[in-house]
Amino acid sequence: MAETPSVKNNPAGRLPVTFYTGIDQMPAFDDYSTANRTYRYFKGKPLFAFGDGLSYLTFTYSQFRLSTEKMHAGETLMVNADVKNNGPLAGDEVVERNLRPLQTAISPKSLSRGLNVSISIRAKPVPLHSGSTRALWRRWMKRAFAL
Repeated sequence: MAETPSVKNNPAGRLPVTFYTGIDQMPAFDDYSTANRTYRYFKGKPLFAFGDGLSYLTFTYSQFRLSTEKMHAGETLMVNADVKNNGPLAGDEVVERNLRPLQTAISPKSLSRGLNVSISIRAKPVPLHSGSTRALWRRWMKRAFAL
């Protein structure tokens, strides 16, 4: 841990929750609607948003591909993407891509950073050396997208 402030290693943590600036940003306790509640529906600016994190590195995602735009019963979805470490150090990146269904008047503002179904191409961090690119893929059954 002592190496982190001296930029000898790269922290790769992400927040699993949203931290609001105060209780004034939250709906009344007896308001059971989802309006303005959780990162999915919140319209304000939180102190720290779901998914925020600290890193000395930047990663570029490219060549994101889905095997199909529409799925039918029994089909699978292949998800492919390349991720590149643009930083001067080796580091880990948790690779996720998210899909959004058609929007309706009652749809949440966002789910998983603005999108609906979170697809972890690789659930655990992907280690990447400085300047390296890694091609990742994952197969998903339609059942994984059921609401």
